[in-house]
Amino acid sequence: MKLLPIAIGSALLGAVVVVACSDDSPGNADAAVCDCPPAEPPITTTRIHVATDTNTIAPNAGDTALATCADNEILLSGGCEITLDNSAGKMILVQSYPRTRMGATVPQDWYCTWRNDAGSGPADVRAIATCLQPAP
Repeated sequence: MKLLPIAIGSALLGAVVVVACSDDSPGNADAAVCDCPPAEPPITTTRIHVATDTNTIAPNAGDTALATCADNEILLSGGCEITLDNSAGKMILVQSYPRTRMGATVPQDWYCTWRNDAGSGPADVRAIATCLQPAP
């Protein structure tokens, strides 16, 4: 039975804290100053940009493809692909990852490394980066 008074006291204290921290009126002395940045405009299809880089990899060789967002864009996602009409044989995707440019704090490129283990012919590969353009 000793727990009931503690539970009731905790509930009342929680209600007092919530009321004391409310920001329901700008005239209240306890109202916090809002220093939030303006809201981001909605993301529309006109703000999405897809960057690609295509490369041909010789038989028994390896190479890369690097899709790059513009300096003012934000990388959302990326990927690597091989053209389906290519009959190169055995292609191996070695690495696929977002890459941060020197001096940057966030990734803006999508990097793909491939290896063509087929002796039969070259293979066309592509890196894809989906980028968000800044709000107008």
